[in-house]
Amino acid sequence: MLIDKIINNPTKENAQSFWEEVKRVGVPILEKKDDLTSYVTVLFRKDEGVKNVQIFGEAFSTSTSIYLDLIEGTDIFYKTFEIENDIRSLYVFIINEEENEAEEADEDVRLDKLNPKVNKCT
Repeated sequence: MLIDKIINNPTKENAQSFWEEVKRVGVPILEKKDDLTSYVTVLFRKDEGVKNVQIFGEAFSTSTSIYLDLIEGTDIFYKTFEIENDIRSLYVFIINEEENEAEEADEDVRLDKLNPKVNKCT
C-alpha cells in the first residue's frame, strides 16, 4: 500500500515526497483488495496546534469516531480501513478532542480539505 512507503521510512524528506505523490493519486487513497473490497486510507496533514485527529463517518464506524495515527517524525496522520467497493460515505475530522470529553458546540470539526469531492452543507 502507498502508506507503507512512509511508515517504513518516516523522515521529513520522505513525507514531502509522499505528499507530492498524494497530490497525483488523490485522497482518500483507494487501493483495491479484491472484487468486493478495497483499502481506503484517510490522511490529515498536521498543522500548528493539532495534537490528535479523529475521523467520524458511517463507512468507518457506526457510532463513534476513530483516532488517526500520527507517523512519528512527519506531519502525516492516517488510518486505513477495509471497505466494500460500492460504498459511498460522508466523513469529517474532529481535531484535538480528548477521549471521554463531552461533546461541545465549539468542537473543531473539519472537512477533508485534501479531498476534491467534498460536499458542503449550509
